[in-house]
Amino acid sequence: MAQLYDLNPYLQTFEAEVVALEGQKIALSQTLFYPEGGGQNSDTGLLEWGDVKAQVVGLEKRDGAVWHTLEGIVPQVGTVLEGRMDWNRRYRHMQRHTAEHLLAQAFLRVSSDFRVQAVSMRSPECTLDFGGHPDESDALEATKVWMEAVYRNLPVRAFEVLDSDLERYPLRRAPKVSGLVRLVVVEDPSDSSGFWEVSACGGTHLARTGEAGPLLIHRLERVKSGLTRVVFSAGWEAFEQLSQTYLDARGLAQGFSSGLPQLVSRVESLREEHAGLKTLLEDSRLEVARHRVEAAPSHDWNGGVLKVLELENLELMSAVIKTLGALERTLGIVYGEGKVAVTSTMDSRAGDVLRELLERSGGKGGGRPELAQGSADPAKLKEAIERWVRSSAQVPEVRS
Repeated sequence: MAQLYDLNPYLQTFEAEVVALEGQKIALSQTLFYPEGGGQNSDTGLLEWGDVKAQVVGLEKRDGAVWHTLEGIVPQVGTVLEGRMDWNRRYRHMQRHTAEHLLAQAFLRVSSDFRVQAVSMRSPECTLDFGGHPDESDALEATKVWMEAVYRNLPVRAFEVLDSDLERYPLRRAPKVSGLVRLVVVEDPSDSSGFWEVSACGGTHLARTGEAGPLLIHRLERVKSGLTRVVFSAGWEAFEQLSQTYLDARGLAQGFSSGLPQLVSRVESLREEHAGLKTLLEDSRLEVARHRVEAAPSHDWNGGVLKVLELENLELMSAVIKTLGALERTLGIVYGEGKVAVTSTMDSRAGDVLRELLERSGGKGGGRPELAQGSADPAKLKEAIERWVRSSAQVPEVRS
């Protein structure tokens, strides 16, 4: 039996009788609430009888009936009630679903290799997974085709046909059901077939293509099985994202004392300036690190040199590690704020030394033979390093 969401998806209220009851779930004589399916989320809304209201929080199609999961009081069998749709949610679902049909057909018109393998419309960012590896230029062409269909405001219609009659329709994909098949078509009187798009589908759709716009393709991604995923938004959700992006970009341009058309070049200029300053800063840190390493005491150790540095500012840590790692036959220990790094250009492995330090201080870490890093309680780490240096390099303890 066809439900109200099939007959008229634009309805927002309806009356029905409770015909079955299972705990918090009820089945109705008819319903406007669309159950989850075909990549589309279910509807939500409210049921009212007398002075009682119950929220519809879940829907399930089973045994030819739509079961409504309610939050709160559940009506008894025979109760006549009114249902009220969450129209904002429903309309966005209709925009997503209709836009998905149009976009799938648009890609197919760009290339017959671009056939849909999977669909999801669970969030404002919907997805279509294509074979044939469409790229950004293909997505742009498909968007143009999609826009033309939207601007023409073509009628969208749903009806049922026997599977034996399907050969009369230019289906984009073979249906997954047999017997009576529900088709969703975009009519086109200028086409010899009479149709712009034909698909077997049980979801809710718009009445005309003009309601699906605008369209925003966010990105293309390679996914498993060699497919290309197109991530898009449509309708109100695309409008909201485009509007917010425009406002953000305009505010950014104003902050840079730039016009919006010049924003990209302005950002690129700042990026280049930032890269230059970053290089200059790194060079300066390396110079400071070189002086710090040269000034650090050197101890004889296993036929080489041991250097230990305590840093007050960890911004120098990377530069000091790099400087120590460039010294010949040197074991370096640099630490500060509970962080420690051991470098080695000797036969001794940095990881072995670090392990001793962390065992003494109760810390964690690891790394490669030439560089190992870890962390521990700052006070315990400092004490462990000082004791290790005194015992390993035979450095006498300095008493105040």
